[in-house]
Amino acid sequence: GQMAQAKVPSPRSRRRLSLLLALLALLPVTVQAESNAPPRFGTGFGINIKTERITEPELDSIAAIGIRRVRTGFSWYEVERRKGEYAWDSPIERQAAADDYEDGRAYFSHDIAIKQIRARGLHIDATLNQGNGVYTGKPVNIEPEGKPPSYRLVAPRTPENIAAFAAFAAATVEHFEQLYGRDAFTWHIWNEPDFTGGFPP
Repeated sequence: GQMAQAKVPSPRSRRRLSLLLALLALLPVTVQAESNAPPRFGTGFGINIKTERITEPELDSIAAIGIRRVRTGFSWYEVERRKGEYAWDSPIERQAAADDYEDGRAYFSHDIAIKQIRARGLHIDATLNQGNGVYTGKPVNIEPEGKPPSYRLVAPRTPENIAAFAAFAAATVEHFEQLYGRDAFTWHIWNEPDFTGGFPP
């Protein structure tokens, strides 16, 4: 018969892991009394992940080294594709840079991503953000004249759009807290609202 071959980590995976380990080496850690116990970080320490490219082995590594919190986001336009209809199980394209993309994991959903994170006992710092073309119209160029354009969805500004974003936020919190409990999440409203790229225009 044929011998099974172990999958060799890609150069990108090795670079990411090397960078993570280098950063962790700079941080103070509290080691448990047992000499063979893994280092544990305070409950306030976490790491940012991208749901569109995180893999399950990477989540395993995060949990194994003692990190207990991950930060990720919910984009309004991904969840509410029709007014008043919220679909956290909608398929969302993963980035081709994901290490398991070639293995057929070309899509994810917020439901799948959160289930994988919670299966490892990780607390979720969740950011609710992004515009939504259903309400706020076409994307706008946020770059000054003379620079290559970069298009972003307009953030909610009118009373109607602000109320719609608030309804999306409330529905998302309720959905995931019913599944995993209130203590599993810390909720954040918006990402980098003091930058044009974060809160365009």
